[in-house]
Amino acid sequence: MTVEPTPIENASPAPFRLGEWTVEPALNLISSDRKRARAEPRVMRVLTFLAARPGQVVSRETLLDAVWPGVHVGEDTLTRAISELRKIFEDDAKQPRYIETIRKGGYRLAATPQPLGTIGLDHADPLAKSAANAGRDRRRNRLWAAGVIAAAALALYYWPPTETRQPSVRPFTTYLGEEFDPDLSADGTAVAFSWGGLGGDNVDIYVKQENTETPLRLTRDPGRDIHAAWSPDGDAIAFVRIAQDAAGIYTVPAIGGPERKILETRHWSRGLSWSPDGRWLVFADRENPDRAVSRLALVSLETLTVKPLTRPPANKSDHSAVFSADGSTVAFVRDGPAGALQHIFVISAEGGEPRQLTDRGRAIRGLTWAPGHNALLFSSALGSTFNLWRLDADTGLIDWIDTGGRQIFYPAAARRVSRLVYEGVETERNIWRFRPDASPPEASVRLIASTLPDYQAVYSPDGSRVAFISARSGAPELWLCGPDGEAPLRVTHFRGPFLANPCWSPDGRFLAFNLNQRGRQQAYLVSVDGGRPRLLSDQGDANLVSGWSPDGRRLYLGSDRDGAWQIWSLDVDTGQTRRLTRDGGLRAQASTDGAWLYYSKPNMAGLWRKPLAGGEERRILNEPAVHDWDNWRVARGGLYLAARRAGRAVILRYDEASQTVAELGAAPRMEGDLAAAPHGRAFLYTAFERYQRDILLLEEF
Repeated sequence: MTVEPTPIENASPAPFRLGEWTVEPALNLISSDRKRARAEPRVMRVLTFLAARPGQVVSRETLLDAVWPGVHVGEDTLTRAISELRKIFEDDAKQPRYIETIRKGGYRLAATPQPLGTIGLDHADPLAKSAANAGRDRRRNRLWAAGVIAAAALALYYWPPTETRQPSVRPFTTYLGEEFDPDLSADGTAVAFSWGGLGGDNVDIYVKQENTETPLRLTRDPGRDIHAAWSPDGDAIAFVRIAQDAAGIYTVPAIGGPERKILETRHWSRGLSWSPDGRWLVFADRENPDRAVSRLALVSLETLTVKPLTRPPANKSDHSAVFSADGSTVAFVRDGPAGALQHIFVISAEGGEPRQLTDRGRAIRGLTWAPGHNALLFSSALGSTFNLWRLDADTGLIDWIDTGGRQIFYPAAARRVSRLVYEGVETERNIWRFRPDASPPEASVRLIASTLPDYQAVYSPDGSRVAFISARSGAPELWLCGPDGEAPLRVTHFRGPFLANPCWSPDGRFLAFNLNQRGRQQAYLVSVDGGRPRLLSDQGDANLVSGWSPDGRRLYLGSDRDGAWQIWSLDVDTGQTRRLTRDGGLRAQASTDGAWLYYSKPNMAGLWRKPLAGGEERRILNEPAVHDWDNWRVARGGLYLAARRAGRAVILRYDEASQTVAELGAAPRMEGDLAAAPHGRAFLYTAFERYQRDILLLEEF
């Protein structure tokens, strides 16, 4: 008889052994004398559920219901969890030693779990045990199995990767406006940062000492001064100045004084770090204005000569570089087109091949070396919130650091003390509507709003409903509402993974979307009436949903499955795929008559068109900009896109027959996610209604 777990309050996950492996469920840790691996919480739940039933065949349905209660996930999710466990255990699915697949049955734990309390017994001759000892062992194992069952039940809730204590967090700056790009002095007593001042009229570099309120203003140029970086001796600060047609690296004394120009460059990417010996600055540079591809380079403070450090593959970008405490290593972020699927790498400061530390892509907003440790602290999004994480550069293990409160962007640690500063960010994102053809014309108005993020709204093919992503239930989910935002209804119940890119089928019966699980952007399909979503594509790390064929038989994806981003079509019924582009593609939509395919390209501004029946591509527009690669839509009224004109966001309509662009109106507070109603008479977009940044200080982390 199969015993199902029941919730038990205050239970503690019971550690156990499987062969050579020690399993610690509360820490999500699996280790041996040779290897340590951190399993994701749901993966550990699968293991503890099987361990509570050694030798039993557990059906897939039972596992799905126990580990993902009330969550609509496909069997592929369980398959990937089993695969992850086999990878950790170095197990062979064909000749399993730990987890066995039972055809048409489910899974069985092939190894016998042992409580840690019996590890020290002498097992050299088990047949020589007395009957009394054997009975005692059976009683102990029954008690232990009950403990594992309780642990499996408790593990249905989230267990942090490590036992954490609440670090000390307090404000360092609380000025009006936004303070950002902080860097902490080596002794942890002063912060350099960028700020627009009390009037918000110009972004300059400031320094604030601990226990003082008034900051020291170091720069006054009309350009935008960002990315402050302390020199190792604390005497100077390097920074980046962005002017109208150029960018450059400068230094300025930390107590104020004349600036020194180090380097001029036309295009800039995030990051600036000073080597511990004070001789070099590492930075990221873009060479082509139409391609947001950046590399890392070093500039000598003595000779002002520049030498390349990294050469990223095609369509990849390197940025956010930071020197290690001994100066031997540089850590940095490498990402794909439009910042998708970012990874952390390290490289020798002398150059060479970089080493990848993270095995799944994630959104990363800054990283820094932990003082006194070969570890990195970085900001990354789990669901819709950016938190602080610690990455062991030797083992690859990642732990969560509980800071509470605001989201965390761009952490910077002191080099000699356990202190860290970061941007504490509070945002409010809602969905707005703009009607250019209304009489009188309707200014943009808030349509869908809550106290948690709402974004990526799309009209149904007949305009009667709107699908959107919202975190109002506690995690990003797919929702539906009426055209005026009325009667919101939740469609999915994933409770954790990040959702994006909802896309209606032409008949309005289904929604395709992306689900980011363990850093992989995969395409799913769900009925608008609810039910369990179905996985459509599991090839490559990214399959970005963008559009349907007019007959509803195929879905268009931007995919990296062949190592380079191209547009693919996916047959929704058979799963067969076909590549549609050969020179790059990221987001695609078909014309309403099905004759043309429109698409944007990775790291390039503009839009392209090619016949769906086959033929050569042609660039039809130089807009949208590189980072607005997704900010355009095709509707029966034409092709619509968002652009920045004279410092404001506007909505444009492109008429291909006359090859002219007409401005329809402004979109105040626009973040992105442009969506067009079927006839182009209304538009939806995501707006930032509140974006507050202060600098916070974290101690004893």
